[in-house]
Amino acid sequence: MEERVRREDVNRRAPAAIIEVRDLVTGYGDRRILDGVSFGVPEGLVTVILGGSGSGKSTLLRHLIGLQRPSRGQILVRGRDVAAMGSAELTEVRKRMGILFQSGALLNSMSVGDNVALPLREHTLLQESTIQIMARIKLQLVGLAGFEDFMPAQLSGGMKKRAGLARAMAMDPEILFFDEPSAGLDPVTAAALDELILKLKRTFRMTLVVVTHELPSLYIIADHVVMLMGGKVLVEGDLATLRASSDSRVQDFLARRPAPEAEDAEAYLKSLVGS
Repeated sequence: MEERVRREDVNRRAPAAIIEVRDLVTGYGDRRILDGVSFGVPEGLVTVILGGSGSGKSTLLRHLIGLQRPSRGQILVRGRDVAAMGSAELTEVRKRMGILFQSGALLNSMSVGDNVALPLREHTLLQESTIQIMARIKLQLVGLAGFEDFMPAQLSGGMKKRAGLARAMAMDPEILFFDEPSAGLDPVTAAALDELILKLKRTFRMTLVVVTHELPSLYIIADHVVMLMGGKVLVEGDLATLRASSDSRVQDFLARRPAPEAEDAEAYLKSLVGS
């Protein structure tokens, strides 16, 4: 009886999945990039999609935001399948999502303020004065108050990421995606961005999905981890679950151990070209 009460209490406290990925398969020709991927994204937490180069992380992100359709499987956002939506319905769902692209992806011909205001001008009927106020608020949230008249070329790499984040938050999204947020940043700037991610989670209780291969960031920000390798999910769970995995590939990744060199050079070359 006591065990049942304890289990029910845990279930009450466990956040529901705002995104459910079910048996996702996609590929190019005969090569599968994602091979039966299934996992959930708990609402209100930071989920880190972890993996090395070529693991399928970027392809998975494109599917999650509806930029690419899978060969098979479902991506349910609050129970609605993004993979099966038409363009109009998908546009409405995307209005409740924001994404920070790896490079920041600012439009160089626009000021920082205009970059942040762009989604509001495109997708709302708000007055221009209100849009400008909201853009300034978002820039202040990411530590760029007073930079609205600067051009992207005048910003450092870290500042471009913050400006891109302000734009991603312009529509007050339910779900915020980050594509390799620490890429190209020095350790101090990367750490500051990690703290900003945690601040957003605490302040707005939004769901954050971070695609990365950076272990220092993982240990700071992750509530939930999905580790990919070879297009498959190796581990899903919290950091303790990840660390306790008995899969040698997971332990090699966490310990930063290189893959063993191929003993047969000819066989290795054949494996690369698929012959």
